Amino acid sequence: MKKFLVILMVLAMASVLFVGCTTPPTPEPEPEPTPTPTVKTDTPYITGITNVSLSSTATQYTNSVGVEGVSVAGALIKVYIDGVQTGVANSGVAGTFGTVTPVAVTMVTLTEGVKKLYITATVPGLAESDKSTEYTFTYDYTKPTMASAIADSSAQTITVTFSENVNMSESSVTTGTFPFSSSALNYARWTLVKTATALVIAEATYTFSKVSDKVVRITCPAGTIDTGTVYAVGVNGVNDKANNTMTVESVLGIVAIQ
Repeated sequence: MKKFLVILMVLAMASVLFVGCTTPPTPEPEPEPTPTPTVKTDTPYITGITNVSLSSTATQYTNSVGVEGVSVAGALIKVYIDGVQTGVANSGVAGTFGTVTPVAVTMVTLTEGVKKLYITATVPGLAESDKSTEYTFTYDYTKPTMASAIADSSAQTITVTFSENVNMSESSVTTGTFPFSSSALNYARWTLVKTATALVIAEATYTFSKVSDKVVRITCPAGTIDTGTVYAVGVNGVNDKANNTMTVESVLGIVAIQ
């Protein structure tokens, strides 16, 4: 029995020594990370933004944002507004994008205000390009309203203030983004009621003058504006600078002063 115990102890010690001397397996090497491309894709350029002139230095307004441009063929195009990606497209084999349907804002909900827009391009195997030329515009989707109207009997005028800047094209031959048909200076856009009687506003007898981009002064024929008389002034079909249209007539009851 003692011999048997001694044999067991010897075997146990040998087992411990054997395990302790065994060389641990060599760990598998970690795979090499895929290198990040360092060569950039050629910078794309914008050829159009909805309702925005790329060459104008004036304040630009739009109520819809769509982009078109040119890039290297087969590139992923990203549209950024205020540094946040807002749209995506592909330049295709022709190297153009947005020519049929401009690239729209689909990834965020835009709020009104001044915006800065640029694009980038990325082709497989190359890094994202530098940003394109950046363009600034004011995004506005709110229709204008008539904020106030003041009648003055001494000057035979009614001065109307809008809620925002509106189309002030001055001539029927004006063409382009702000046609005379939607101008606040177009007499056809206005109605005037004097004590429940509609007055005929004719181009020959009423003069519409721009005071500012928000204010129009209507000079009426002599005797039209009487002190203490109630007037209702209506205007519709006038566009703001982003081409939002007053589709519902705005009417204010006013009393002539002086």
